Amino acid sequence: MDDPKFQQIQYECDTWKRAVTFMMEESVIMKNRLSEVLRTHFNRNLLEGIELLLNKLIRNEERIGIFRDDLVLLNEAGADSFTEQDEKLFESRIRLLHNDLLQMEKQFAKLKSEFNRYLLDQMKRSERQGQ
Repeated sequence: MDDPKFQQIQYECDTWKRAVTFMMEESVIMKNRLSEVLRTHFNRNLLEGIELLLNKLIRNEERIGIFRDDLVLLNEAGADSFTEQDEKLFESRIRLLHNDLLQMEKQFAKLKSEFNRYLLDQMKRSERQGQ
């Protein structure tokens, strides 16, 4: 489409795709880190916390997957010609997805912080017990 408004929407959707790709890549890195910690610093006391973090990562990935599916549907809808009513619904979906992404990014930042704080605390605790 040559409509500048829809070009901007397409640009924003592409930005969202990059954001969710980044979160998915970070999630994989964090899961690999959990695996590495279990492999190299196995301690039964770590299992409960690591399981909790892993479950949070999995739920986060599920949310990202749903968001990605919604983006695909949005892109498919954007390829059609719109009536005025369709355009209002489309713009409403854009706003909802924008807000969803902001929430996901906040939750993901919180999860990353929790993840790093937990592992650092456990490593400090392990170090003190080793002395």
